[in-house]
Formats: sequence, structure tokens, C-alpha cells
Amino acid sequence: SSWVQRACGLPLPLGLLAAALGVPPHSHCRRRGIRYVSTMAFLNSLLAMHTFVAGSFGCSALLMPHLYGMFVIESLHAKFWTRTPDDPAVKIAHAVIRLYGALIVGQAIIVMQVRKTADSATKAGIARAYFTIFTLTSLALLWSQLMDRAWAGTNWLNVAIFFGMAAAYGAVCLGMAETPKVSD
Repeated sequence: SSWVQRACGLPLPLGLLAAALGVPPHSHCRRRGIRYVSTMAFLNSLLAMHTFVAGSFGCSALLMPHLYGMFVIESLHAKFWTRTPDDPAVKIAHAVIRLYGALIVGQAIIVMQVRKTADSATKAGIARAYFTIFTLTSLALLWSQLMDRAWAGTNWLNVAIFFGMAAAYGAVCLGMAETPKVSD
């Protein structure tokens, strides 16, 4: 089974996710009747999804930081729809959320451009970088969530999302390292 996974790309759970994203199976795997997908095809779909989600959330964080206040300082109900709160701590939180939103929009642009390139070394480097970024972000959020009582329960959603992204990019890194080059 492990040889089949290495030879055909991604393991079955990520293969199912790739199928849900509409990624076709690698042709040499189809000939063998194996339901695995090409690592590069999965990465391209992951980058497309990352571009859309990062662009959407980045723009909304820039334009409506109060929607993300519940993850930082505000409670879910207090000041949730307030656009210009009087609390200085909330104003600082909104400024930080806007700055983070700007970075996320920049990521969306970078990821969109990387997806367009045919250079597999560049794509592999980006996959390793995002695996590292999302793993460290997940661990930092998890540590904060477990060690500080000030974090809201809604922050578990962030922990899960970042761990999921780390797992997806990690699987791509493993697939790119172990998948032999097979011409179609």
C-alpha cells in the first residue's frame, strides 16, 4: 500500500479531498484502477482554494475588522457589529486585524501567481513554506488557547483551520518528496 501511495501521489483521505475539489486522478493511477491523485494536481487545487479563501478573508478583514474581533478581544455579542468602537483596546485590535488582512490579501496574490507557474521547484518551496507557517501558527494558537483563559472558544475554529492547512501542505511536501516522476 505504501508503494502505491508513493507512486501515485496522495494517500486516500487526501485523495478523497482532492476528488471533492475536482482534481482528476493521475492517468498512470487510473490505468491501474487506483484512486489516488497526482500530488501536483492536488497542490494546484489547494493553491486555488487558498487563493480564493485568503483573498476573501483578507478583504473582509480589511473592510470589516469588527467581524474578526471575536477571535481577538471582543466577545461574540458585545460590540460585534460596531464599526467604530470607543474602547482603545478594540481600536488597536481592529488596526492589527486590518494589517493581518493586508498580509492575507498579499498571500492570495502570491499563491495565485505561484499556481500559474510550471516550475515544480518553486511550487515545492511554497508548499514547504506554507507547511512551516501553518504548523507554527497552529502551535502558537493552540498554546495560547490552552494556556490563557482570555481566548474565546471560537478560537478553536482557527486552531482547526490552521492545523488542516498544515496537514494539506505537509501531505503535498511528502508527496513531492516521495513521488517518482512519471510521464503521462
